[in-house]
Amino acid sequence: MKIVNPDTGEILPAGSKGVVKVRGPQIMKGYYKNPIATEKVLDKEGWLDTGDIGWLVPQSSIGAGRHCGGMLVLEGRAKDTIVLSTVLHLLLTIQLYSISLWQSSTHLQP
Repeated sequence: MKIVNPDTGEILPAGSKGVVKVRGPQIMKGYYKNPIATEKVLDKEGWLDTGDIGWLVPQSSIGAGRHCGGMLVLEGRAKDTIVLSTVLHLLLTIQLYSISLWQSSTHLQP
């Protein structure tokens, strides 16, 4: 996973907001019989542009953030999305679950 400048594609340091890109065996190789759509989201090195805006929490050895270094924080979308009620429900469920996990790991109450 990496965070890049949306204009230049330059990799940004932890704490800097940019576009989230991911790569790995779990990432698709492309859209079935649609090379044009594939070129829009996958670069030549196999990095998938998720369309999300986010940043990585910087590593710290002190304070409340010492357990959070390297975590991904998503703040919005860089791309337009197709709005489907099922997908939105799933995204909200994931976000609420993530917040719940974070609160339980930091022993904070809502």
